Amino acid sequence: MTALSIHYYICVHCLQYLELNFRSYISAKWYGFQDPQSGLEKFVWRAGTTKGGDNVMAATELHITEVAAVPDLSPLLPVGTTIYITVRAYNRAG
Repeated sequence: MTALSIHYYICVHCLQYLELNFRSYISAKWYGFQDPQSGLEKFVWRAGTTKGGDNVMAATELHITEVAAVPDLSPLLPVGTTIYITVRAYNRAG
């Protein structure tokens, strides 16, 4: 069975990164994802310069959590650009 991902898609608008010292660090915190029928299986998060994009950080699978961070991002975050983090929840239905 393959897990479906038809619910719980959200884009989080992040800060404009003005601090040059933190261009290699990206993190996100979210809450409210639920699936009372089958339960959640995993999250996938990515970051880009457009909503839903992944040109800053490729999609990465996470266990069930409400926070994620990458302390050594490469390449560095672009200066003066809004970064959009997308978190997608996958349920156990299939």
